[in-house]
Amino acid sequence: MNAFIDAHRARFGAEPICRVLSEHGVQVAPRTYYTAKTRPLSARAVRDAELVETIRAVHTDRSKGRGVAGYRKVWRLLKRDGVEVARCTVGRLMRQEGLHYTERLADAGALASIGTVGDLYDNALAESVIGLYKTECVRLDGPFKTVDGLELATLSWVHWYNTARLHSALGYVPPAEFEGDYYRQINPRQAPLPGQLTVH
Repeated sequence: MNAFIDAHRARFGAEPICRVLSEHGVQVAPRTYYTAKTRPLSARAVRDAELVETIRAVHTDRSKGRGVAGYRKVWRLLKRDGVEVARCTVGRLMRQEGLHYTERLADAGALASIGTVGDLYDNALAESVIGLYKTECVRLDGPFKTVDGLELATLSWVHWYNTARLHSALGYVPPAEFEGDYYRQINPRQAPLPGQLTVH
């Protein structure tokens, strides 16, 4: 409520706003408003302000969240960076700051683009990857003026997708890390180094 009063106080004054709010069933005394304005921030508010900056940095980082990660992945990225915070807190702060991002392709406008139902190209996995590509690369980095620009953005996205993007199906680790862990488990002495090509 204080934010609303702050937004309109210069034009109408705090007391008239409080009076109108009270007439409409929202009881806010001017004294309560002024007391709240002079009270020091709570420990939670201070921590929230710090976390918002950290969340925003991870969410918008081109090598981490790319501005498209939802709160679950941002929470996992924060954990990987050693930031201890509850998942629900990340969700609350991202919603509060307008950093939410739908995790459903349909809500993001990713439409089916391969083949027709029942033919060889009716492939949900390909549809999902193409939808992610459109959302996380083409829409984010476009519009592109040249084919070269699109190719460079695609190369950057593929590298990020394989080396930095957290995948829930892989336990919230990037594919390259998952693959490296797998090979270290089955053959500890011949495990590939990160970024090293593997022979299957």
